[in-house]
Amino acid sequence: MATPTLRQLEYLATVVDTGSFTRAAEQLHVTQPALSHQIRALEGALGGPLLERLPRAVRLTPMGRAVLPHARAALAEVDRLQAAARRTAGLEEGELEVAVVYSVSLGILPPVLRDWHRRHPGVRIRLREYAHTDRLQEAMAAGRADLAIGPAPTGWEGPIRELGVEEFTVVLPAEDPLADRPAGTVALAELADRD
Repeated sequence: MATPTLRQLEYLATVVDTGSFTRAAEQLHVTQPALSHQIRALEGALGGPLLERLPRAVRLTPMGRAVLPHARAALAEVDRLQAAARRTAGLEEGELEVAVVYSVSLGILPPVLRDWHRRHPGVRIRLREYAHTDRLQEAMAAGRADLAIGPAPTGWEGPIRELGVEEFTVVLPAEDPLADRPAGTVALAELADRD
């Protein structure tokens, strides 16, 4: 047995609302034979007649009266689905999964999230925090987040947008050989073998 289509349910509701195959075909911008064919296909899928074709009108059969509220509910649910998709696409509502490294979630991100929430109050943000950039990249590759904020990953083939620069301070014991250098002159590579 074939499954009814949304188009067939729309055709049924329109025939009932207009009271005529001719007016329904005009409203739906289809030919009357095409409309009749789809109604017959729907009746075949459901196992019986839904409409009585009278000389100047159309009347629901008992099966048609039983089916019509469900057809209208299905069509209304599709309308709600489309509205939800439009609202989400327009950033009116929804949920955004954001993967971040710890340092970003503590320093840079809070004011950005406050501003985002003011502009998009219906969009909920869920943060997933990671201690290391590698874990952040793995999370993105596995689809566990919609976007990630952290250091630019190596070998990443997806889009990357630079948001800014985060400054770090290195604190060393006074007796460390690098402690005598002027500020800003210690390269991260020089600290690679340290705890």
